[in-house]
Amino acid sequence: MRNAAILLSGFSIGLLSFNASAAPNTVDQDFVDYYIEPCLLGNAVLSAPPYNWTDDEQTAYGDAICSQLISGGFTSSENYSSTSGVGSIGAQTSTSEAVAKLQADSIQDRLDELQDEVAPRGGWGLLLSVQGGETERDETTHELGYDSELESVVIGLDYRFNDALVAGAAFGITKDEADYDGDAGELETESQSLIAYLTYLIGAGGYINGYIGYAPLEYTNTRNFTIDGDSSGAGFPLDISGTVKSDYDGDQTMVGISGGYDWYLGNYSVGWFANWDYSDTDVDGYEEKGDTGFELEYPDQDTQSSAFSLGVNGSFSIDVGWGALIPNASLAAVYEDQQDPQKFAAKLVLIPDQHPTEFILETDDPDRNYGIATLGLVLAANSGTQYFITYEKLLEHDFFETWSLSAGALIEF
Repeated sequence: MRNAAILLSGFSIGLLSFNASAAPNTVDQDFVDYYIEPCLLGNAVLSAPPYNWTDDEQTAYGDAICSQLISGGFTSSENYSSTSGVGSIGAQTSTSEAVAKLQADSIQDRLDELQDEVAPRGGWGLLLSVQGGETERDETTHELGYDSELESVVIGLDYRFNDALVAGAAFGITKDEADYDGDAGELETESQSLIAYLTYLIGAGGYINGYIGYAPLEYTNTRNFTIDGDSSGAGFPLDISGTVKSDYDGDQTMVGISGGYDWYLGNYSVGWFANWDYSDTDVDGYEEKGDTGFELEYPDQDTQSSAFSLGVNGSFSIDVGWGALIPNASLAAVYEDQQDPQKFAAKLVLIPDQHPTEFILETDDPDRNYGIATLGLVLAANSGTQYFITYEKLLEHDFFETWSLSAGALIEF
């Protein structure tokens, strides 16, 4: 029983989402007596009045009830991922970063085309882009697994000041919907971003790019929650099943710098590039709403991601009567410098100041080394309009299987 108590009071916490089947009969002293104190404080409580339970009774209770709080009530699986809040904390962090990356990728598409051999004609340029993608997150000890779908629309406008300098801004709307494994709930993340960007061309093939942006974030998190109070056979009084939901806000700042050089050999080009992408996500503190008794109160949260990438790219141009077709590809190695495991302390909303124990929410150690590959096609019309489609795939990541597809048009006028 003591092990169950230690696990619940000190283990990392997971998912925050819920779905109601039946509300608890009551949230009263029985709830505190039979669920909160025994599982958090352990057999020192159970062996004393009013319980006076034997070791066998304590073991039965620990196996049947407290283990449910760990593996059944606070998470959807048997391997103890996200003991009460971390599953959603981890998903909240990763989906926020995915939103930032998708917005930055749309800007990078525009910057890449500005360096293409087919030179734009006009002073003004209009970017229209749609993106979509899917992510599968493996479940771990600390975090719940999930499947998510990401959608985004971006519109941008830039101006070519001279042959070397182009600057502009883009507005984007992004939505991510993540479904937790095991029908454990869902997390929705919505973002509206504004990003300023520029590129400066150096000589025959060099370039430097930069962007900076800001996005307010809105989250809606839901979790399915069930505990069978009679599973131990000891006649514990409360079955708990319900929906816990939380709506909360945040904001995100993103900045990136990149540079590289392309060599042109007839209709072919090869080159190298180096990127640095940084995002800072602040999430306001919030309380879960529901009637299970296990709703949690969360503090403000602040997470950062800082990714360095180094890669190679290539393309070739196929002349056609109305313009050119330009297939292209790139491969990059990525190193994540920050994104350290996050720890947050949460309290039960029911008794936030009466109980000494805080739930410690912890995320996984990041996979700091992985790869990204892209395949694309540009249709460059003689009029100056370019149409593009790009497929991107995450490679050799410990936790994620991710792909994205973007398509759009770049109109010079």
